[in-house]
Amino acid sequence: MVYRYRNQDISGIDKMTTADLKAHWLSTGIAEGRPSSVVLDIKYYKENNSDLSSMTNTAAYNHFVNNGYKESRTFSPTYMNWYYCDYNSDVNSDVGVAGCLKHYIEHGIKEDRGASSKFNANYYWHLRPDVERTWPGDYEMCMMYYASVGINDNVVSVDKTGPVITDVKITKVSTLGYTVSCIVTDNW
Repeated sequence: MVYRYRNQDISGIDKMTTADLKAHWLSTGIAEGRPSSVVLDIKYYKENNSDLSSMTNTAAYNHFVNNGYKESRTFSPTYMNWYYCDYNSDVNSDVGVAGCLKHYIEHGIKEDRGASSKFNANYYWHLRPDVERTWPGDYEMCMMYYASVGINDNVVSVDKTGPVITDVKITKVSTLGYTVSCIVTDNW
């Protein structure tokens, strides 16, 4: 889905089978650095890892396959290994950094486990109820849609506005402690 929708400039891509898409990606797409999945965008990988910036796209892909996925690197705007490992410490403690990507692909994406500081499915659904209506509760399809089509629709996919705390009151002060009350509001 990601390869098909993010590479509309390829002649006849709408008529290609999944096998055709994979063959095109392997024969041409890797070398051209074409976005191909929710976890790897070769150009993004190179742009966000300065030691890879001068590599060819094929060399960067090979780096990802041989080393990169095992390291706390940024692979795409929708999956960041360091983020997934840090914010899902139960996974990291069980499988380590190298296993985080595998866990995300096999389980985390379906469980709506945070994988990027740039995407949150529930917030995206809040802004795009049409996507939620199409795939209600299906976090994997929401992510696939965002990585395929939504990434270009200029909708902010993560809440960057923090909550506002007002009317803070400290009461019942004693030698044993105190009570804090406040009003917290958020934009969604």
